[in-house]
Amino acid sequence: MDEVALHATFQPATAGGIPLGPRELHVWAVSLHGDPEPYAALLSPSEVQRLGRFRFADHRRRYQIGHGALRAILGGYLGQDPASLEFVQGPRGKPYLSGQGLFFNLSHSGKLALIGVCATELGID
Repeated sequence: MDEVALHATFQPATAGGIPLGPRELHVWAVSLHGDPEPYAALLSPSEVQRLGRFRFADHRRRYQIGHGALRAILGGYLGQDPASLEFVQGPRGKPYLSGQGLFFNLSHSGKLALIGVCATELGID
């Protein structure tokens, strides 16, 4: 699959310093194409273990970039080291941040991921 072309209004940005209002939803578009190595240090041991179970390099790259970007974005909102974020699973397996009051959802298809962030539970699929 070719590189996904994003609309010109999608500007590269980081989440640090961007305020999230109580009734706002922020959606981040993340290209899953490129070098995954900058995200390697952000993943938890369980994410690294899961990464190792992917059979195809393309799937490993997309997982590493998507989950690393998720951590980087959430860390920016919370003012925390992305690698230190702790996730717990809800009753149906959905991940949540442990005790943070910030909710997120990650959805991906092909070479693009969408990450939604807000103050209430959400789904972006």
